[in-house]
Amino acid sequence: TAVVPYEEIRAGTGVRFLQTEVTNIDVAHRRVHTSTEPSLAFAHLVLALGAEPNFFGTPGMAEHAFSFRSFREIVRLRNRIAERLAAGARLPVAVCGGGSTGIEVAAELGGFCRKLGWEQADIILIEARPTILTGFPEATVRTVTNRLAKIGVTIRVNTRVTAADGAGLALAAADGTNERLETIATIWAGGIKPNRLLETILLPHAERGGAAVAETLLAAPGVWAIGDNACLIDPETKKPLPATARIAIEQGKHAARNIVRRIRGEPALPYPIRRYPYVIPVGGKWAIADLIVFSISGFAGWCLKQAIDLYYLSTILPL
Repeated sequence: TAVVPYEEIRAGTGVRFLQTEVTNIDVAHRRVHTSTEPSLAFAHLVLALGAEPNFFGTPGMAEHAFSFRSFREIVRLRNRIAERLAAGARLPVAVCGGGSTGIEVAAELGGFCRKLGWEQADIILIEARPTILTGFPEATVRTVTNRLAKIGVTIRVNTRVTAADGAGLALAAADGTNERLETIATIWAGGIKPNRLLETILLPHAERGGAAVAETLLAAPGVWAIGDNACLIDPETKKPLPATARIAIEQGKHAARNIVRRIRGEPALPYPIRRYPYVIPVGGKWAIADLIVFSISGFAGWCLKQAIDLYYLSTILPL
């Protein structure tokens, strides 16, 4: 895990950093209220509040599942698995959600458990839809499915989690059968929703809870929304853009350019919607990368992922 102090990121930028909790945003009067600071006036505000888990009302899931909301929770998960394995438990670890996040977590868990002495780690990936990686090309789904099978991850599609408790899950299959699954730990990667603070802000909201933004990413006069906070419809698919890190980064850059244009008295430009390359790590030194014109997988994909991470760090750290 790489940890970079904020001081290094903002060195020489002239950015003032405040670590505090935002309690309310008054769009009409253009003020941000926090738990520790006097209210802050703004000419332009970028909403980049991130997201939080969406448990879709599944009973017990919020109380008993790990969902990576903080580094502290990741440490709790690690300790939970280590303690249960040390006590002799050999129940599965369940990962709920077959998107790219769930796949990356399930694949890495196998290696982690083996380091703790569990030679044949039992990792189960549960997905309610007929396939993992819904919306991805069939070739990608097939390649990732084969990779997960090779490293010992069991995939359960067409299987919905109906309840969770401290000892396991209640499952319902598409054919109507019900099942009880005892687990060492349950991890939720089955969906996210915009930060709950967004619900209290007087902005036009989309059906899924994000701010309904114009094509320029403007949500209200002087207020811009990016990433998980924004709901921008792709005119081709008629669906919101996916909540991926790459799109959030590009929208952040675009919002910054539009703010500068507004300050200069120039019109804001629409955000260019395009298909972006993606890389999905799937355990160890293996990843699959779709570069639009061609795809690569295996060790070469993993090397590309390292290069992308290194490039990203180079863009946020001073020379």
